Amino acid sequence: MNSESTRRNILRTMAGTTLAGMLLGTASSTAAASTTAEELWRETSSDPYEYGVSVVDGVAYVGKLGLAMGFDVESGERVMRSAPGDDLSSTSAPAKLVDGTYYYEGSSTFVALDPDDGSAIAEYTTSDSDAFDTFFDAGYADGEMYVTGTGGPETNVLAAIDIESGEERHLAEPGSLSEKPVVVGDTVYVGANNRDPVYLYAFDRDSGEERWRAEGTDSFGLDSAPAVVGDTVYACGQSRTDTFGWIAALDVADGSESWRHELDGRPSIDPTVVDGVVYVGVQMGLGDDLFLALDAETGDVRWKYESQAERETGLSNEAAPTVADGVVYITDQNGTVVGLDAETGEETWEADVSETIESSPIVVDGVLYVTASSEPDGGTTDDGHVVAVDAAGDGSSRDSRVLQGTYNHHGGWSGDASAYADLLQEGPVDSDGGDSGDGGGDDDDDGGSSDDGSPGFGVIGGLAALFGTVEALRRRS
Repeated sequence: MNSESTRRNILRTMAGTTLAGMLLGTASSTAAASTTAEELWRETSSDPYEYGVSVVDGVAYVGKLGLAMGFDVESGERVMRSAPGDDLSSTSAPAKLVDGTYYYEGSSTFVALDPDDGSAIAEYTTSDSDAFDTFFDAGYADGEMYVTGTGGPETNVLAAIDIESGEERHLAEPGSLSEKPVVVGDTVYVGANNRDPVYLYAFDRDSGEERWRAEGTDSFGLDSAPAVVGDTVYACGQSRTDTFGWIAALDVADGSESWRHELDGRPSIDPTVVDGVVYVGVQMGLGDDLFLALDAETGDVRWKYESQAERETGLSNEAAPTVADGVVYITDQNGTVVGLDAETGEETWEADVSETIESSPIVVDGVLYVTASSEPDGGTTDDGHVVAVDAAGDGSSRDSRVLQGTYNHHGGWSGDASAYADLLQEGPVDSDGGDSGDGGGDDDDDGGSSDDGSPGFGVIGGLAALFGTVEALRRRS
């Protein structure tokens, strides 16, 4: 543990305990005394943030409306700001850092930035592409981006783009695709939505061959990223014709369902899996939302948290949970982050952050980071906030969502999600990436960088640094 983490532990007052001895099973959580978190720092600026914070090498990175920014994790001082181009001026994008490069993804342009000073290293645009009219999202592995997007009217595309050369490999045109491909080993998993009963595809990463597809009924669609843990894929989705959803466990080999848990509402966002438990929020309407902990092997309910009954409000619609030190952190519609005991579902911790939270929290070295928004005095556009508060323990997020790079991540994610597909860590995750390896391959390198650690995107890479407006403050030495 570093000295700063030790300092925070000394300052942290651990009040409140959980009820002991509660049996696992189908049970509702009950209110318990909880610790109110200490706020460490807050950055406030105009315009709200849409995505959460990614924390790598002592910097909290976040993007909003054409800006990529970085803040010192100890002081909250801004150490990087970049406006990477006119094409991205109205685009918000999650902060993705792979092999020492910050990737900013827009619908027509992907830009690679130096995370130290925000300067543009390279770009790749739809005009450079033979496959895409519009980009959706990308996964990263072994020096390639695995990109989803549109290839024309009624056509969705999956393609691989070599980060250094810009060479593009067309992999598949399966019909409808969602926006969040997950790369694990030699397979790309991507959800489908809108047009047919298929809700999840598995493609060979090299050839693009379809390995399997999972189908539902009643035009089921998958709006969230799957979680891959061991030999199981966990995916949730919703019906296109009613208000109900589901979560299912599928075999990675053939896509067959091991179990399916029908929900009484729509899943709020991506499932989060760790330590044999699947966590998922359920939107019930009128604030009567549920947060469920399901047994990963059977789909049975271990406990449920009733948001309206406990806090008289619903869950945040766009915020996925994270898990650290035996605490599950969720967010509600009143701008509060709530910590639940992972074994019982009891409230043990809370942080009143702002009026609204629409991003997924993350914990790194005992500090929880989240973005939020509030109505400004006399203004017309909501203010955005990056907030750091003391978490309930001194560890880091170690759940599937963070370790597989969905929405936001820390240094334990290096692009390919394979390194943590088994989630075998018994201790704290190395949030600086020291144990992330190559993403589960057989080699000892990190499987994604060029010799000098910088991406290229072909000839474009040599010209990209000339565009955009970049304002940078050098990171502390």
